[in-house]
Amino acid sequence: MGSTRKIGSNTILAITLLAGCEVGEPRSTTVDINEQNELGLIALQTERVADEGNDVFMLHAFTADGLERASIRLVKGAIADLPRMIPGDSSGSEIVVSIDGTESRMLTRETQYFVISPDSFANPAVAGFLGLAAVSSTLEREAHIISHVAPTTQDRPLYVTSCGPGMLLTTPTAYECCYDGTSYHGTVFHRADESISQRYGQGGACTAYGGGACNGASCYYGPFGFARANIYTPSGDYRYAEIRDNGGNSYCYWGFARFNPPSYFNSLSGWNAPGTGCPGGATGAGDWDY
Repeated sequence: MGSTRKIGSNTILAITLLAGCEVGEPRSTTVDINEQNELGLIALQTERVADEGNDVFMLHAFTADGLERASIRLVKGAIADLPRMIPGDSSGSEIVVSIDGTESRMLTRETQYFVISPDSFANPAVAGFLGLAAVSSTLEREAHIISHVAPTTQDRPLYVTSCGPGMLLTTPTAYECCYDGTSYHGTVFHRADESISQRYGQGGACTAYGGGACNGASCYYGPFGFARANIYTPSGDYRYAEIRDNGGNSYCYWGFARFNPPSYFNSLSGWNAPGTGCPGGATGAGDWDY
Protein backbone atom coordinates (compact mmCIF):
# COMPACT_ATOMS: atom_id res chain seq x y z
CA MET A 1 0.00 0.00 0.00
CA GLY A 2 1.18 3.55 -0.58
CA SER A 3 0.31 7.14 0.22
CA THR A 4 1.68 10.68 -0.08
CA ARG A 5 3.03 12.64 2.85
CA LYS A 6 3.75 16.36 3.01
CA ILE A 7 7.04 17.43 4.57
CA GLY A 8 7.21 21.21 4.99
CA SER A 9 6.14 22.63 1.63
CA ASN A 10 7.26 19.55 -0.30
CA THR A 11 5.10 16.56 -1.12
CA ILE A 12 7.04 13.32 -0.73
CA LEU A 13 5.94 10.01 -2.14
CA ALA A 14 5.85 7.52 0.74
CA ILE A 15 7.49 4.12 0.61
CA THR A 16 5.53 1.07 -0.45
CA LEU A 17 5.46 -1.22 2.58
CA LEU A 18 7.29 -4.52 2.59
CA ALA A 19 5.29 -7.55 1.57
CA GLY A 20 4.95 -10.30 4.16
CA CYS A 21 5.22 -8.06 7.23
CA GLU A 22 4.22 -9.76 10.45
CA VAL A 23 3.02 -6.64 12.24
CA GLY A 24 0.34 -4.06 11.42
CA GLU A 25 1.36 -0.56 10.45
CA PRO A 26 5.13 0.09 10.63
CA ARG A 27 6.59 2.82 12.78
CA SER A 28 7.52 5.80 10.62
CA THR A 29 9.25 9.18 11.06
CA THR A 30 10.24 12.00 8.70
CA VAL A 31 13.28 14.29 8.99
CA ASP A 32 14.24 17.41 7.01
CA ILE A 33 17.71 17.69 5.43
CA ASN A 34 18.95 21.27 5.75
CA GLU A 35 22.42 20.82 4.20
CA GLN A 36 23.23 21.38 0.54
CA ASN A 37 24.25 18.10 -1.05
CA GLU A 38 25.19 16.71 -4.46
CA LEU A 39 22.18 14.39 -4.58
CA GLY A 40 19.70 17.22 -4.03
CA LEU A 41 18.11 15.47 -1.04
CA ILE A 42 15.72 17.46 1.16
CA ALA A 43 13.98 14.88 3.37
CA LEU A 44 14.36 11.49 5.02
CA GLN A 45 11.73 8.94 5.88
CA THR A 46 12.37 5.99 8.19
CA GLU A 47 10.33 2.89 8.86
CA ARG A 48 10.78 -0.22 10.96
CA VAL A 49 8.91 -3.41 10.16
CA ALA A 50 9.05 -7.14 10.82
CA ASP A 51 9.57 -9.23 7.71
CA GLU A 52 9.54 -13.04 7.91
CA GLY A 53 10.93 -12.93 11.43
CA ASN A 54 13.63 -10.34 10.69
CA ASP A 55 13.78 -6.83 12.16
CA VAL A 56 14.05 -4.42 9.20
CA PHE A 57 14.92 -0.73 9.51
CA MET A 58 14.72 1.45 6.38
CA LEU A 59 15.85 5.00 5.73
CA HIS A 60 14.81 6.57 2.42
CA ALA A 61 16.07 9.93 1.15
CA PHE A 62 14.06 12.10 -1.26
CA THR A 63 14.55 15.10 -3.52
CA ALA A 64 12.12 18.03 -3.65
CA ASP A 65 10.16 16.42 -6.50
CA GLY A 66 9.66 13.17 -4.56
CA LEU A 67 12.42 11.14 -6.24
CA GLU A 68 14.09 8.62 -3.94
CA ARG A 69 17.80 8.77 -4.77
CA ALA A 70 19.32 7.08 -1.72
CA SER A 71 18.36 4.54 0.91
CA ILE A 72 19.75 2.41 3.72
CA ARG A 73 18.37 -0.94 4.80
CA LEU A 74 19.40 -2.68 8.03
CA VAL A 75 18.20 -6.27 8.42
CA LYS A 76 18.75 -8.11 11.72
CA GLY A 77 17.97 -11.81 11.86
CA ALA A 78 18.61 -14.60 9.35
CA ILE A 79 20.96 -13.50 6.55
CA ALA A 80 20.96 -16.27 3.96
CA ASP A 81 24.54 -15.96 2.66
CA LEU A 82 26.20 -14.95 5.95
CA PRO A 83 27.63 -18.47 6.55
CA ARG A 84 29.46 -18.18 3.23
CA MET A 85 31.12 -14.94 4.38
CA ILE A 86 31.70 -15.63 8.10
CA PRO A 87 31.92 -19.10 9.74
CA GLY A 88 28.77 -20.14 11.62
CA ASP A 89 25.02 -20.00 11.06
CA SER A 90 22.89 -17.35 9.36
CA SER A 91 22.27 -15.21 12.46
CA GLY A 92 23.51 -11.64 12.08
CA SER A 93 22.86 -8.39 10.24
CA GLU A 94 23.33 -6.75 6.88
CA ILE A 95 23.44 -3.09 5.90
CA VAL A 96 22.72 -2.18 2.28
CA VAL A 97 23.24 1.39 1.06
CA SER A 98 21.77 2.32 -2.32
CA ILE A 99 22.64 5.46 -4.30
CA ASP A 100 20.73 5.92 -7.56
CA GLY A 101 20.11 2.18 -7.70
CA THR A 102 23.74 1.12 -7.08
CA GLU A 103 23.92 -1.02 -3.93
CA SER A 104 26.82 -1.46 -1.52
CA ARG A 105 26.69 -4.05 1.25
CA MET A 106 28.14 -4.88 4.66
CA LEU A 107 27.61 -8.09 6.67
CA THR A 108 28.28 -8.74 10.36
CA ARG A 109 27.34 -11.02 13.24
CA GLU A 110 26.71 -7.91 15.36
CA THR A 111 23.03 -7.21 16.12
CA GLN A 112 23.14 -4.30 18.61
CA TYR A 113 25.56 -1.53 17.65
CA PHE A 114 26.88 -0.98 14.12
CA VAL A 115 30.01 1.17 13.90
CA ILE A 116 30.72 1.65 10.20
CA SER A 117 33.20 3.50 8.04
CA PRO A 118 31.47 5.59 5.32
CA ASP A 119 34.52 5.26 3.04
CA SER A 120 34.43 1.46 3.13
CA PHE A 121 31.42 0.84 0.92
CA ALA A 122 32.10 -0.06 -2.70
CA ASN A 123 30.27 3.00 -4.10
CA PRO A 124 32.32 6.18 -3.39
CA ALA A 125 29.11 8.26 -3.27
CA VAL A 126 28.08 6.51 -0.04
CA ALA A 127 30.55 8.54 2.03
CA GLY A 128 28.95 11.86 1.07
CA PHE A 129 25.46 10.55 1.80
CA LEU A 130 26.35 9.09 5.20
CA GLY A 131 28.28 12.27 5.99
CA LEU A 132 25.11 14.40 5.98
CA ALA A 133 24.32 15.43 9.55
CA ALA A 134 20.63 14.55 9.24
CA VAL A 135 21.48 11.09 7.93
CA SER A 136 24.17 10.24 10.49
CA SER A 137 22.18 11.51 13.47
CA THR A 138 19.01 9.70 12.37
CA LEU A 139 20.86 6.42 11.85
CA GLU A 140 22.51 6.63 15.26
CA ARG A 141 19.30 7.58 17.06
CA GLU A 142 16.93 5.13 15.39
CA ALA A 143 19.12 2.19 14.36
CA HIS A 144 22.35 2.36 16.42
CA ILE A 145 24.33 2.78 13.18
CA ILE A 146 27.32 4.97 14.06
CA SER A 147 29.54 6.46 11.35
CA HIS A 148 33.19 6.41 12.37
CA VAL A 149 35.30 9.24 10.97
CA ALA A 150 39.04 9.09 11.54
CA PRO A 151 40.38 11.98 13.64
CA THR A 152 42.92 14.38 12.24
CA THR A 153 46.50 14.71 13.39
CA GLN A 154 45.44 17.92 15.14
CA ASP A 155 43.17 15.88 17.42
CA ARG A 156 45.96 13.62 18.68
CA PRO A 157 49.07 11.83 17.38
CA LEU A 158 48.11 8.90 15.17
CA TYR A 159 49.96 5.76 14.19
CA VAL A 160 49.39 2.75 11.91
CA THR A 161 51.45 -0.35 11.18
CA SER A 162 51.10 -3.88 9.83
CA CYS A 163 49.12 -6.22 12.08
CA GLY A 164 50.88 -8.59 14.47
CA PRO A 165 49.97 -12.29 14.86
CA GLY A 166 48.59 -11.70 18.37
CA MET A 167 45.78 -9.64 16.84
CA LEU A 168 44.60 -12.31 14.40
CA LEU A 169 43.14 -15.81 14.14
CA THR A 170 45.05 -18.82 12.84
CA THR A 171 42.73 -18.86 9.83
CA PRO A 172 41.93 -17.34 7.36
CA THR A 173 44.91 -15.41 6.08
CA ALA A 174 44.63 -11.66 6.64
CA TYR A 175 45.82 -10.08 3.40
CA GLU A 176 47.47 -6.64 3.69
CA CYS A 177 46.47 -6.24 7.31
CA CYS A 178 46.64 -2.71 8.75
CA TYR A 179 46.50 -2.01 12.48
CA ASP A 180 45.36 1.43 13.57
CA GLY A 181 46.76 1.97 17.03
CA THR A 182 45.10 5.29 17.90
CA SER A 183 42.20 6.16 15.60
CA TYR A 184 40.04 3.14 16.43
CA HIS A 185 42.51 0.52 17.75
CA GLY A 186 41.36 -1.98 15.14
CA THR A 187 42.43 -4.15 12.25
CA VAL A 188 41.45 -4.11 8.61
CA PHE A 189 42.48 -6.55 5.90
CA HIS A 190 41.05 -8.17 2.81
CA ARG A 191 40.22 -11.79 2.15
CA ALA A 192 40.96 -13.94 -0.90
CA ASP A 193 37.63 -12.90 -2.48
CA GLU A 194 38.56 -9.17 -2.18
CA SER A 195 35.95 -8.53 0.53
CA ILE A 196 37.25 -6.39 3.39
CA SER A 197 37.16 -7.50 7.03
CA GLN A 198 37.34 -4.68 9.58
CA ARG A 199 37.14 -4.82 13.39
CA TYR A 200 37.04 -2.09 16.02
CA GLY A 201 39.05 -2.69 19.16
CA GLN A 202 38.65 0.16 21.63
CA GLY A 203 37.39 -2.09 24.45
CA GLY A 204 38.97 -4.80 26.57
CA ALA A 205 38.44 -8.52 26.05
CA CYS A 206 34.81 -9.58 26.61
CA THR A 207 33.42 -6.15 27.53
CA ALA A 208 30.20 -4.27 26.73
CA TYR A 209 29.87 -1.59 24.04
CA GLY A 210 30.20 1.21 26.56
CA GLY A 211 32.78 -0.65 28.64
CA GLY A 212 32.20 -2.74 31.73
CA ALA A 213 31.06 -6.27 32.40
CA CYS A 214 28.97 -8.44 30.07
CA ASN A 215 28.03 -12.08 29.63
CA GLY A 216 28.75 -14.33 26.68
CA ALA A 217 27.17 -13.34 23.39
CA SER A 218 25.86 -10.06 24.85
CA CYS A 219 29.43 -8.71 24.86
CA TYR A 220 30.31 -6.23 22.12
CA TYR A 221 34.07 -6.79 22.31
CA GLY A 222 35.09 -10.43 22.03
CA PRO A 223 37.71 -12.67 23.63
CA PHE A 224 40.64 -10.98 21.87
CA GLY A 225 39.50 -7.39 22.48
CA PHE A 226 37.92 -6.75 19.08
CA ALA A 227 34.31 -6.18 18.07
CA ARG A 228 32.55 -8.53 15.66
CA ALA A 229 33.92 -8.17 12.14
CA ASN A 230 32.30 -5.94 9.52
CA ILE A 231 32.58 -7.55 6.09
CA TYR A 232 32.36 -5.09 3.18
CA THR A 233 31.80 -6.62 -0.25
CA PRO A 234 33.01 -5.36 -3.66
CA SER A 235 30.41 -4.22 -6.16
CA GLY A 236 30.28 -3.26 -9.83
CA ASP A 237 33.45 -1.65 -11.18
CA TYR A 238 34.88 -1.29 -7.67
CA ARG A 239 36.00 -4.89 -7.26
CA TYR A 240 39.51 -4.63 -5.80
CA ALA A 241 40.16 -4.15 -2.10
CA GLU A 242 42.43 -1.21 -1.30
CA ILE A 243 44.12 -0.95 2.10
CA ARG A 244 46.78 1.66 2.86
CA ASP A 245 47.59 4.48 5.22
CA ASN A 246 46.15 7.89 4.44
CA GLY A 247 49.42 9.15 3.00
CA GLY A 248 50.76 10.46 6.30
CA ASN A 249 50.98 7.18 8.24
CA SER A 250 48.24 8.46 10.55
CA TYR A 251 45.28 6.10 10.03
CA CYS A 252 44.28 3.02 8.04
CA TYR A 253 42.37 3.78 4.86
CA TRP A 254 40.30 1.06 3.27
CA GLY A 255 37.84 0.90 0.42
CA PHE A 256 37.52 -0.46 -3.11
CA ALA A 257 39.26 0.49 -6.35
CA ARG A 258 38.59 0.00 -10.05
CA PHE A 259 42.09 -1.38 -10.62
CA ASN A 260 44.24 -3.70 -8.54
CA PRO A 261 46.22 -1.39 -6.19
CA PRO A 262 49.74 -1.96 -4.83
CA SER A 263 50.30 -3.68 -1.48
CA TYR A 264 51.28 -1.62 1.57
CA PHE A 265 51.00 -4.01 4.52
CA ASN A 266 51.97 -7.59 5.39
CA SER A 267 49.73 -10.62 4.85
CA LEU A 268 49.72 -13.17 7.67
CA SER A 269 47.84 -15.58 9.90
CA GLY A 270 47.65 -15.15 13.67
CA TRP A 271 48.01 -17.13 16.89
CA ASN A 272 44.43 -17.07 18.19
CA ALA A 273 42.02 -19.98 17.84
CA PRO A 274 38.77 -19.50 15.88
CA GLY A 275 35.51 -20.42 17.56
CA THR A 276 36.35 -18.75 20.88
CA GLY A 277 33.60 -17.06 22.91
CA CYS A 278 33.15 -15.06 26.10
CA PRO A 279 32.27 -16.57 29.51
CA GLY A 280 28.80 -16.44 31.04
CA GLY A 281 25.60 -17.88 29.57
CA ALA A 282 25.59 -18.37 25.82
CA THR A 283 29.24 -17.79 25.01
CA GLY A 284 28.79 -16.55 21.46
CA ALA A 285 31.54 -18.95 20.40
CA GLY A 286 32.62 -18.04 16.88
CA ASP A 287 30.73 -14.72 16.81
CA TRP A 288 34.03 -12.83 16.66
CA ASP A 289 35.52 -14.95 13.86
CA TYR A 290 36.04 -13.45 10.42
